[in-house]
Amino acid sequence: MSAPVTTLIVEDHPILADALVALLRREPEFDVLEPVSTVSAALAAIAERDPRLVVLDQHLPDGVGTDVARAIRRDRRRASAVILTGDARDETLLAAIEVGVAGFIAKTEPAERIVSALKRAAAGEIVIAAADLARLLARQRDREQARRDREGVAGMLTSRDRDVLELMARGLDTKEIATHTGLAVNTIRGQVQNVIEKLGVHSRLEAVIRASALGLTRMEERNGLRT
Repeated sequence: MSAPVTTLIVEDHPILADALVALLRREPEFDVLEPVSTVSAALAAIAERDPRLVVLDQHLPDGVGTDVARAIRRDRRRASAVILTGDARDETLLAAIEVGVAGFIAKTEPAERIVSALKRAAAGEIVIAAADLARLLARQRDREQARRDREGVAGMLTSRDRDVLELMARGLDTKEIATHTGLAVNTIRGQVQNVIEKLGVHSRLEAVIRASALGLTRMEERNGLRT
């Protein structure tokens, strides 16, 4: 039988920390150290005890668990980091993946699944729920498509198009845009139509909404728009 995996738990809720320690100490696969509750204490314990598995809450009093995971990777420690968190947002999962964690587990999982997942992580497996990974990959694909769309549209817009679009986003009508830019009303009408066509929409309002979705205007709230 292989030697137990030295394991450090980093959790700032004492009851949860004690419960997790108790669960893992029942399992012969783990040699569980005394838990710590902060990023700084985790880094000190890792430097002193050199654990092979570090189980991290994400939100800690002096930072986040991914800070510890990043330090483990930076310092080329042998430890595998697993995020065990109540914050299962895609942003948190993405941050965990970016720093090279071995696993991402929601605290809402039943105790036996958490223990099973940690055993797999201790054995060198990557432990991330298939549904979470699929959702994140889909979101990343959507972001990449949005980036391509934004770059494609931005490449078609001239500096004058952008100026007119920004004034449209402020709710200015054609005459007001003409006054603001010093251009003729008919010129502005043509410019507005150019912007509408380049954005692939049918009205001024749709143009502003589309530009906002693509991140091409500075204004977040747009009231009183004229179509």
